[in-house]
Amino acid sequence: MNRSLLIFDKPIYKLMSSKVNFYRRKLPELCIEFASDKGKRLFKEALDNDYMNVYFKLGPQLRTQDEPAYCGLSSLVMLLNGLAIDPGKVWKGVWRWYHENMLECCTSLSEVKEKGVTMDQLSCIAKCNQLNSKIVYANENATVEDFRNNVKEVCSSDNSGIIVSFGRNVLQQTGTGHFSPIGGYHPGEDHVLILEPARFKYSPYWVHLPLLWKAMNTVDQNTGKSRGYLLLTRSSDQPTLIFQISRLLNVYNPIAIDSSFSSYTGKMMSFLKSRVECNTSVEHVIETVTKTLLQLSKTYQDVENGLLLSSLSRESLQSLSPNHQEAISLLVEYIESMEVYKIIRDSVTEKECCGQNVFDTEALVDGNNCVLCLPHFLVIMMHVLDIFTPESQFGVIKKYPIKKTDYDGSILQQVMIFIKQTNAIDEEVANPKLRGRHLFLNEVNQLQRQLFNILSLDSVKKPCCFHSTSGM
Repeated sequence: MNRSLLIFDKPIYKLMSSKVNFYRRKLPELCIEFASDKGKRLFKEALDNDYMNVYFKLGPQLRTQDEPAYCGLSSLVMLLNGLAIDPGKVWKGVWRWYHENMLECCTSLSEVKEKGVTMDQLSCIAKCNQLNSKIVYANENATVEDFRNNVKEVCSSDNSGIIVSFGRNVLQQTGTGHFSPIGGYHPGEDHVLILEPARFKYSPYWVHLPLLWKAMNTVDQNTGKSRGYLLLTRSSDQPTLIFQISRLLNVYNPIAIDSSFSSYTGKMMSFLKSRVECNTSVEHVIETVTKTLLQLSKTYQDVENGLLLSSLSRESLQSLSPNHQEAISLLVEYIESMEVYKIIRDSVTEKECCGQNVFDTEALVDGNNCVLCLPHFLVIMMHVLDIFTPESQFGVIKKYPIKKTDYDGSILQQVMIFIKQTNAIDEEVANPKLRGRHLFLNEVNQLQRQLFNILSLDSVKKPCCFHSTSGM
């Protein structure tokens, strides 16, 4: 044997991997390649009919998903950057720009990398990033006419987007569930342009809208729900600035079946429902809640500090936009002006704020200025607890219902009464404080909304767009 074909006296072919791999897939005849002559004709005619406006927002942002199960995140990144939404934090260098690794909300990126996302999760992530999101399930009082009208409206505008979830097999493609944004519509031939994020597999293509609807009207065996689409528009809400819900709180690791979270939350709820003794001052109640939450968090350190955790780090402070840095400063100043903050601060430490760690992690300090530490965390946490009350604006969390009879006279009720009474603000005060209040209410409202959405979701074992090797 030729010595040039040997490595350490072994044939080189024996050292080569036998693992199956691919270079792209040929589009089935049902799909019209975007770059083909017919695809170009459809583009020109759709453009003449004003149904390609969305393309000029999304087309420049077309990207290939970084992971096989990132189709949902990559579709969302195209929408976020296409709609010119400022993430408020640096991607690389000095540039603020959305990337999949910045979308850790409602689930961890490690979970998404392994399992993908569901429509519920993708909608939740969108809401975390300054988007309004409406989920439409194909088999729940939805019609192909409604879908067509929504496609027309989105494709003729430049301030909204639509992401479809469909079964690839209906389009005679390999794989299972998949997410893609729509980038255009041809009214004459009733075709939509699919801006395929898995470009290592298929190129962008046109497909007959009724056929796509049929692919969307399939049941995801892992969720028990049909697939469908997300309607996305810019939101006037701002993203949370300093906290996020725990990464361990997600649809794949639901609190109801996770032993640590279940035990932590069960004991927390049991404590909050306990009765307040007569003649007990509100200050004493706040102090008791503070110490109990700290003790629970210390006992269950594996639950990532309970329901919330800081979304900032020393490094990330320097990468924030000037507007976001100013907003954080105003938010922190407002928190520190609150009566509940002062009670918590005095009950947890006699030292200055920055002398107290946040659940065994260092307090967040920028130079010599204290930015965030334990009392700030507890103020936000106590306000977020309002979602568990019978009076919550979001409704009842079925996993943790509190009856009105249990709520009346409880520790939780006393905390909520004190918070609402002391949160009143004189409308004549200086504008910076009013803005700080607005930022604070937004922070609490967004965290409550995200937490409520997660706790209301059913658990899922597998993703909608996970691919086995045989399905690629």
